[in-house]
Amino acid sequence: MIEFDARQINNVVILKIIGKTKLGDSRLIKEKLEEVRETTPNLIIDFSEVDYIGSSVLGVMATEIKIFRELGGDIKLISLSPSIRRLFRMTCLEDIFAIFPDVERAYAGFSS
Repeated sequence: MIEFDARQINNVVILKIIGKTKLGDSRLIKEKLEEVRETTPNLIIDFSEVDYIGSSVLGVMATEIKIFRELGGDIKLISLSPSIRRLFRMTCLEDIFAIFPDVERAYAGFSS
């Protein structure tokens, strides 16, 4: 089971996903992203403690970034493992999401 750790800096929520995602976790991620959207449309997702994500999670991410952007915000990703980064590259989601090495750089990306 995955867990979430969320904190907010000004109008940006930093959401850390903790654990290995498995079938059914895409629903939990979707619900958490919907909850964040009620607070702010600006989100940084920290993958530093995730070593695997499935295709259903990628589908949720692709849908959610569209919604966040329609609300005037964005989703930025940080700390992707090499295997997750490769998955984003193979599915061309690397072209849709801004990917940063750390929170500081991703946060700065909201002001530029």
